[in-house]
Amino acid sequence: MTLKESFRPGGLTTMVGSLPHRDPEQACRLVFEFLEDCPTWPQLPRRSFKENMTVQYSGGMPALVLDEAGNRIYFKIGDDLLRQLEEFYGRIIEDDVDYFAIGPEYAAGLEAFIRLLPGLGRRAYLKGCVVGPVTFGMTVTDDVRRPAFYHPEISDAVTKVLAMKARWQVRLLRPFCDRVIIFIDEPYLAAVGSAVINLKKEEVVRKIGEVVEAVHGEGALAGIHCCANTDWSVPMETGVDILNFDAFGFGRNLLLYRPQLRRFIDAGGVLAWGIVPAGETARAEGFDSLRRLLLDYWRQTAEGDVADEKVRSSAMITPSCGLGTLTPELSRTVLKVLKQFADEFSERRLLFGETRRIKDRGGR
Repeated sequence: MTLKESFRPGGLTTMVGSLPHRDPEQACRLVFEFLEDCPTWPQLPRRSFKENMTVQYSGGMPALVLDEAGNRIYFKIGDDLLRQLEEFYGRIIEDDVDYFAIGPEYAAGLEAFIRLLPGLGRRAYLKGCVVGPVTFGMTVTDDVRRPAFYHPEISDAVTKVLAMKARWQVRLLRPFCDRVIIFIDEPYLAAVGSAVINLKKEEVVRKIGEVVEAVHGEGALAGIHCCANTDWSVPMETGVDILNFDAFGFGRNLLLYRPQLRRFIDAGGVLAWGIVPAGETARAEGFDSLRRLLLDYWRQTAEGDVADEKVRSSAMITPSCGLGTLTPELSRTVLKVLKQFADEFSERRLLFGETRRIKDRGGR
């Protein structure tokens, strides 16, 4: 049985990544309070420009310019590019994973997370994250504002750096848990198929697939997060183990791909249902309403067969997106609602009203 086939989360809860806090230890303690199932290190974009979604993973990229005064990163395509690429690919050939470490100035939440973990006991699961190569390549440009994705030599380097940073995280987290999960954040997948943006499906699948393969090579599980609507067949073709999506906003859109979803689940894939809205709507809707909505989506995914064990056992539950734009108080509210889902599972009650002993929360 493969790693993917053996992973039956049965309602495992986690979050996408970002929190609005500036104090990394405070953010980590919130994570540990509400995410007992699968804690994740918190991204803190309000703390520093360097903790922005793309900047956070930019270290080690050739020809990259970090303009802190202008709050911008970009690639400078100049006469020195060939030399920088040669040096870069030398690191790749040497498999120098530690060269691509994410320093504390770029991820204070990760540094605090690792510092606090030893006092909290070993976990079944821990989660890390990395921005996806499509999102990075389309949002970070060259010095004339052409997306890096359209520079083949730079785009390849971007993909390899992100793969290295994902591998480095697996190695960092592995001593503290039984299994590491890495989410690849790809909100730009919403642009696939757009009439105004040239993103070829085959290239998107190949680049994301390279990061997925790197995670698998370290013995970890790879997830992909997209918080907008997209052609959902694309992420399912990347070899990813977990598909995380905004179920509250786009659950009905996803169900249009029901045949592909069933094949994905049958092959061992996991759907991470972002059913808790990442905002005030979480308070307005409340747990009972969201529970009913999720139950309905599960029934539809199972094509009316409420006893479909695969749909239930292959489910994870998350907020719909990151919480970095909220207030600290509202982010706490969202995580409180999420914990109600976690509590329902930990008390061995499935959302279909049945009871079952979940013997193996750690996947062993």
